[in-house]
Amino acid sequence: MEVDFPRGKGSQKRDKKATARKPVKRKREKNLFMTEKSRPKSKKRKISKVEEDDGKKHKIQGTVDTHISNKIEPFTIKSVCPGMVLLGCISEIKDYKLIITLSNNIKGVVAITEISDAYTNKLQQLADGQITEEEEVYGLSEMFEVGMIVCCKIADNKYNINKKILDLTLNPRLVHENKTAKCLKNNMLICGSVVSEEDHGYLVDIGIQQTTGFLSKKYTQTYIATMCEGDSLMVGELVWCHVEIKDEQELLSDSIHTIYLNIQPDIISKTMIEVDRPITYYNLVPGLNVTGIVKKSSEYGIVVRVGNKFCVIHSTHVNGSHEDFKEDQKIPVKILYIHPESKTVYATTLPHLLYYNGTTLDNKFNEFTVGDIVKNAVVCETSKKGIYLKLTHGITGFAQKGHLSDSTVEKISEQFPIGSKQRCRVIGFSPIDNFIMLSLKQSILNRDFIKIRDIVPGSLFKVEVKYVKDTVIGVKIGDLKGIIPALHMADVPLKTPQKLFNEGDELDCRVLSVDMKDNKVTLTNKKSLVNTTLPIVHDTSQIHKHLELEGFIVMMNDKGVLVAFYNNVKGWVPISELTEERIEHPDKVFYIGQVVRCRVINYDEESKKIILSLKKGTRQREPRKRQISVSDQFEAGKIIECRIKIKRRDVFIVEDLASSYEAVLYKSHLADFDDLCDLLWEKLQVDDVLKQVIHFSGTNKIVSFTTSVVIMVVSMKPSLLKQTENDIIPRDFSDISVVSMKPSLLKQTENDIIPRDFSDISKDMILPAVVKNIVEYGIFFTLTGGLGGLVPMKVASDNYLSYEDIVEHLHIGQSIVIRITYLDIEKKTFVGSMLTKHCFPNSVNKASLLMESYLDNKDLVYDLLSTSMSCKDIMSKMRSIPVGSVVSTVVNNLDDDGIDSTLSNGLQAHVSTDLTYGKTVMEGDKILGVVLSIDILNNRIELSLDDKVISAMKKTQTEDDVQQLNIHTTISSTILQVNPVYYLVSLRGKALGSMAYVPTKQTINSINDKELFPVHHKLNVKINSVHNENLIALVNYKLMEAQIEKFKEKFVKDKTYLSIGGCYTACIKQIHPSTMELDIEGYTGTIHCADMVDTIENNGYHPFSEYKINDKLKVRVIGFAKKKSEEKIAECVAKPSQLKGKIGKVDKSFPLKSRRNVFIKKIDKEEVCVFLSSKRMGLISKFDLSNDLTALEHVADHFKKGQGYDAEVVGCKGRRKIVLSLLDHREKTVEGETTKCFVNHIDIETNELSVSLPWKYKAIVKVNKNIENYRLGQWFWCDVLTIDKTKRTCTIKLKNSRKEKT
Repeated sequence: MEVDFPRGKGSQKRDKKATARKPVKRKREKNLFMTEKSRPKSKKRKISKVEEDDGKKHKIQGTVDTHISNKIEPFTIKSVCPGMVLLGCISEIKDYKLIITLSNNIKGVVAITEISDAYTNKLQQLADGQITEEEEVYGLSEMFEVGMIVCCKIADNKYNINKKILDLTLNPRLVHENKTAKCLKNNMLICGSVVSEEDHGYLVDIGIQQTTGFLSKKYTQTYIATMCEGDSLMVGELVWCHVEIKDEQELLSDSIHTIYLNIQPDIISKTMIEVDRPITYYNLVPGLNVTGIVKKSSEYGIVVRVGNKFCVIHSTHVNGSHEDFKEDQKIPVKILYIHPESKTVYATTLPHLLYYNGTTLDNKFNEFTVGDIVKNAVVCETSKKGIYLKLTHGITGFAQKGHLSDSTVEKISEQFPIGSKQRCRVIGFSPIDNFIMLSLKQSILNRDFIKIRDIVPGSLFKVEVKYVKDTVIGVKIGDLKGIIPALHMADVPLKTPQKLFNEGDELDCRVLSVDMKDNKVTLTNKKSLVNTTLPIVHDTSQIHKHLELEGFIVMMNDKGVLVAFYNNVKGWVPISELTEERIEHPDKVFYIGQVVRCRVINYDEESKKIILSLKKGTRQREPRKRQISVSDQFEAGKIIECRIKIKRRDVFIVEDLASSYEAVLYKSHLADFDDLCDLLWEKLQVDDVLKQVIHFSGTNKIVSFTTSVVIMVVSMKPSLLKQTENDIIPRDFSDISVVSMKPSLLKQTENDIIPRDFSDISKDMILPAVVKNIVEYGIFFTLTGGLGGLVPMKVASDNYLSYEDIVEHLHIGQSIVIRITYLDIEKKTFVGSMLTKHCFPNSVNKASLLMESYLDNKDLVYDLLSTSMSCKDIMSKMRSIPVGSVVSTVVNNLDDDGIDSTLSNGLQAHVSTDLTYGKTVMEGDKILGVVLSIDILNNRIELSLDDKVISAMKKTQTEDDVQQLNIHTTISSTILQVNPVYYLVSLRGKALGSMAYVPTKQTINSINDKELFPVHHKLNVKINSVHNENLIALVNYKLMEAQIEKFKEKFVKDKTYLSIGGCYTACIKQIHPSTMELDIEGYTGTIHCADMVDTIENNGYHPFSEYKINDKLKVRVIGFAKKKSEEKIAECVAKPSQLKGKIGKVDKSFPLKSRRNVFIKKIDKEEVCVFLSSKRMGLISKFDLSNDLTALEHVADHFKKGQGYDAEVVGCKGRRKIVLSLLDHREKTVEGETTKCFVNHIDIETNELSVSLPWKYKAIVKVNKNIENYRLGQWFWCDVLTIDKTKRTCTIKLKNSRKEKT
């Protein structure tokens, strides 16, 4: 039998010749498909002949020491070389490829054309249409099962060491290339492919030249029952075969041979070859079971001699401990692979491979899935490649060096000592090695997903930009790749995304779809989708009627719009459901990629057809269709003089002094600017006279608009429009017309350009307008006279803001300027634009004109209030103190907001904390301050304590001095005051002592979606003009926006030691009523009482009550605030819900009847100011504090600063202050009901008490005797007998009991 393993003295000589002829050998390997007959005599054939036995002894190649002198390294991607044949396990089956897991969890892919020649031929016949009806081509999922062991080869022509996934082939002809029948031995295992089914068995291709395998059907029964469910073997199917050779001498001839095969699982698992003679590498095939003799063992593995060859077994493939294996011990091993260059043979003794029966491996990892966290894995072995850990039930895990830590690991054995417990995460399985792949990296432990199949469409992820092109942005999601298509780079289309995105940028994106076949993730960067609060729909099973959700437009025509959601779920919006007013051309209003909010109005489960609507919800009451005639007194554009007759809920009812004609004047129509509207609303009272009022609209054209304005002012949230109906306006006022005091509308009358009818409208007209409503697709507006149109979202702002951003900065009733861009004469509808280039085409100094408009509007407001009976005296005092003058005041109060003081004439003054410039003062001190503005709303003036400015202001400044400043001169300045419309700045340098107004935006249409600069920020401004003795300066607005972004980046980067979102242990340094000062790793931080707890279980609980100075507190940094000097203060939160996961956004919506945590800020005369958050205030009327009258008489004792309460939202005061109640209702003055009241004046002579009731009602109570028993501030329960709503007075009867309401 020695003839089968040829060796001899001549082999070395011929090996040298073969070495010299290597180029010839490589040249021949390029032609892999030549038949034996067509091949000329080659040198390779001569090389194979020298392997024939010469009847002499063979030397054992290598020594034990050469194999064990170095550590036995595991299989890695660097071990791979082209042409290598090795064992793998099928881990995933797809339509056109197999995913193979090799040793050490290295992945490979087998294309459908690399299974076998027989299967490829079948596929070709199918493509050519040559397959008959009786024939059938099976798919990969029918031929293979996950867990099957296969013998594969690394494709020579596709090998790339830099690829993480290898290209493999299972084709037996390529796997066993260059092998001849002489390599076959009795009882060996070999992998073959079924070629055809015959009467009594199957022909099997084993890839050996001139050799065919025959598999009798009687040897397939058990296998077919197990793997094929009783069906026959399929053409192309791979099977492990046991070779049965009766006479091995026959294989030495050159004729075609037929060998007999057996695939019975019990035979396959027991197959073993006793090797007691010299062999060649051609005899060692991966998958072959042989006996070997142990020559040496160590902690790195075992060296075994098989015949005259040495095999190495890595420690991970040793069954048990290496100490169990003794020298010269005979053991069974299975060949894993042979390195073709080093000729090193790698084997295994693991039972699941050694006794593999040809079917599927048992899954020992059932209790684990990819992504699982393992808390107490024990390190059992370390190497320079990684560490091995023991998990539960004896399962082993392996963590490669690159997965041990996010930082570089220098000494693995020291950082991960044997026996230490580690927290790790499952990232994969290696069935060949019988262990789990683990990662100890914190970034992977914190990740939301591991594999692409774990990603759910709609999920939110932070991604890193890898490259930016015009049509796509490539991103990295963990270890996966993703793309952001051009349509989803932003809420609006971008022409040059390279200007907005850079490599390395981090973005918050939402997953649109996951393509498992192509391993591709598509994401959206549209902020309106990323930040949505509506349900995320990625499957039609989630759809139901009335569901509200957000999607994006992907197609539109004259019949409607197609809206897409996540995972390619789509719905259709018919043209009738696009807007409240029918439109004929959707492309005039919408654009591809636009995000819209829609509602499901119909869903067919069978056809999966979804019908949507962009209109408001069906719960909204349909407006009553009734004919309302316009009063004869109404004349669009007419200017009248009015008297305020009724004031209620942001609505004035005014009366024309000339004709007694009544009209509605809404709060939003008092001025062009919001702060001036708030001021007039608070100060104007019944019987005040308004001299300049314009007829704006007749009721029949503005019913829905007037209702919307009131709803908007009360709720501040468009989403609440559908919750409120026409009951806000009393029925007896619903038929009267609307008037306005907006200067922009009054100015129209000068040029007589008021469109009273549709015929007065023409294209390209530029007109002032008022916002009527804001919807996802545009802004509805109303012109003077009542005509209305639409501004589509795509032309609503210069910087292409989303619906959410528009709603946040624009409100119903706001003044705008529009340009008519489209007219539909038949439908009598028109479309407008708010873009700057359309509405202000010839304006050079647009921002200067806006500032002049504001100052003029403010002067009109001051003039009006100077004539108001309620403000006349204080306005006279305040206007006598010009802005920029230096005044002396006496300090009377110090708190977190700053310094309160009093002037010699009795006026109150206030210095905010930012403008104290570090001065330390005490109550009673006299201080000098420069006047910044007069705050009529709070009846005080605002001061700054900047010594440099005060010193300069003391010098006499005349108008001539101001005029001496050269126009267009660029001067440095410092911001003293910030208003949404302007910055008040103090000029520096030679202009020190002068102040200027710098507009924050260019036009009244501009929307500031950027954060404004804070107080003390320095700006370079250019003096533009002098308007009514006020300096107006301008900045480069594009440069300013860039500076704002740079400032925000610097603001955070300056404190890289404390990262936003990072959690730290802080030490408490100071405790104030509403804030605590912290020390965070040596840096200053602050935390507000509103950021301490999620819920308040006991009313009156103070979040700081459990802490004292030097206590430790776990906090999370949510931002930075710049205080005096250049130090930045870390703003922190300690709410348990905010210490983990994403930093929650501040809730800016306050729906009526919703519950909120509030914390006492300060107590005023009639109300209590509370914190809703560290930056948002609210008000609670004293009537709504408690039903305990004793507590109300001693409010300061029962309600202390910083105490927390659970309150209910009951309304709104202005646009910023939320009104709340600590009761389960809002105390009201209602005729016939019982309410609270308190004494505000006692007239001893007449024995009368003047009392105040809820909602600013007054009453006089006659006391018959013992009036000395009553005192100011005393509270009573009373019965309301009658009410005079016009005079806000009532008659009441005091109740005898003060204990409770009855």
